[in-house]
Amino acid sequence: MKKLGTAKLFALLVVLSAALVFGGINSIKGKKPPKWDWKIEIPTYDTAQTLLCSVYGNSPTYNDGYAVFEENDYVNMTFESSEDSNTGDIIYHLWLKIYNTNKDIDDPGDYSIGFCNLAFAEGKTYCEYFYEGDPPCPTCCCCVFPHNPEGTPCYSVDGCTGPNCFGAFMNGYRHPSFGYEYVVMRMYIYCDTELLPGESVTTEARMWQFDIQNTTAPLPNGNDDYHNIYHPYQDQLLEDVTIERSEDGNTWTVFVNQDGTPSSLYPGMFKTTLFREFYYQGVYKEKGKSGKYVLESEDRIVLGARTPFRFMTKWTRF
Repeated sequence: MKKLGTAKLFALLVVLSAALVFGGINSIKGKKPPKWDWKIEIPTYDTAQTLLCSVYGNSPTYNDGYAVFEENDYVNMTFESSEDSNTGDIIYHLWLKIYNTNKDIDDPGDYSIGFCNLAFAEGKTYCEYFYEGDPPCPTCCCCVFPHNPEGTPCYSVDGCTGPNCFGAFMNGYRHPSFGYEYVVMRMYIYCDTELLPGESVTTEARMWQFDIQNTTAPLPNGNDDYHNIYHPYQDQLLEDVTIERSEDGNTWTVFVNQDGTPSSLYPGMFKTTLFREFYYQGVYKEKGKSGKYVLESEDRIVLGARTPFRFMTKWTRF
């Protein structure tokens, strides 16, 4: 066997050493962060009353005054971060979706949320703003939600006003209620939640969704079908959102406090949450000059009302 010279051997060792070093660096850089499972805890009714919260949870599992939600066929959740490409700021996305397991019977199933302490005000009806050519708005154009005491799809609660309609339905039942597909909450939090364990911060956030969804399908008879409830102010910042991280670093408590006091961000307004009654109206339109008609969807807003809205969720990774 031909022996390598001293210089050649030294050069080969340098090359091999560099390969090992850079290979090690690339291996370290290539390691992905651990993929966590998550659970969410929402105060029970009694805990929500003590904390003056507006949302409480129901599930088969409870932990010291909180209902526990984990990923399954009826509960989906996301807690993830992204980086703003313009500012480099960290944005966290919190998302919880609870499906109705018993849509056709008067029981939302094992997993649900409820509302309490809601005090709706500033109600507004949008019936007069329907599109030109629509038939006249029916005399009872609101409260098209399930659990109708009169047995017809459309009924009036204390004069057909937004505050009374939303209060009667949202405070009165577990959600997603009879006839509804799911309830969904989606938030964006503008801070890095990887705070030092045991610390808390007050930050800005957006409530992208807090909806009770019946269907996204167009309704040919819009006032004869159940309507959605949705929160429409994705572009409005929430104030006084507090994030607290546990000592072990694996639980984040998120507290939203829209308590009805004057807003510091929006002069002349108050810290409240807006909900609207909404559906997709099916409208038959002619397709070109074919003489054929297709069912298209147009947005319809029926009622709107505001309420103070305080709620807390705990997000734990494991």
